[in-house]
Amino acid sequence: MREVFKPTAVQKKALKLLSSSAKHVLLFGGSRSGKTTVLVMAIIFRACRYPGSRHLICRYRAKDARSSVLHETLLPWLNKTIGASNYKANVHDCDMHPKKVTV
Repeated sequence: MREVFKPTAVQKKALKLLSSSAKHVLLFGGSRSGKTTVLVMAIIFRACRYPGSRHLICRYRAKDARSSVLHETLLPWLNKTIGASNYKANVHDCDMHPKKVTV
């Protein structure tokens, strides 16, 4: 069964900013405040909505991106929302390719 992302009040504000016409958006807050999760969910939505689109998530160090973004946020949310059978992951290269998914 797929899980629905239920954003907090602050994450709802972030989603509103992300869906606005703003060219640049800066999210800030303490650790474990949900910044990475809300950005990952926005990217998952966009990737499913616009097949072939490309997205980049960066951290200062690649090992930190692999750990916190890929393993702790992106892969778990991909599995919860679109299902493990609906994307192809190359974890070594941090490369994801969603299969055709309707949102």
